[in-house]
Order: sequence, then structure tokens, then C-alpha cells
Amino acid sequence: MFFPVLISCAILCLASPYPYYGGQTRQCGANEEWVQCYTCEEDCQKHYIPCISSCLPANCMCKQGFVRYRGQCLPPDACGGN
Repeated sequence: MFFPVLISCAILCLASPYPYYGGQTRQCGANEEWVQCYTCEEDCQKHYIPCISSCLPANCMCKQGFVRYRGQCLPPDACGGN
């Protein structure tokens, strides 16, 4: 009886569209993805935000090809002279 319940729970956890971390479900915004190893992101000024570590705690990060501006991940051409 325990084994089928365990398998069902594993399938539900793995099939979730939102990453699971530390007992909480994380949902990222538009053009973001959950990463276990958070690294520096590019901003609209095309400068890299300084990193203290090469692998920071898990967090939402802009998907490749997007830059962070005022908390949102935008395509670089949407920055408009910023």
C-alpha cells in the first residue's frame, strides 16, 4: 500500500509546472525561469550586476536573451535608451 502512494506522490511532484524548492512552490514571472544556481543577470544598461558568488541561492532568473529592467525581464530592444 505504501509503495503505490509513494509512486503517486513522486509523479505529481515531478509533473508540476512550477519548480519545488524548500517546501514551497516557486512561480516565476514572464520571461523568467527558476534556477537552482542563480548567477549574474544582464540589465538594460548592458552591464552585469556584480556577483558575490558564482552560484547564489536558487531564484527566478531572466531567460536567455532577456535583460532585467525594473524587476521585469524584457528583450534588450525593449529597454529603449535606458
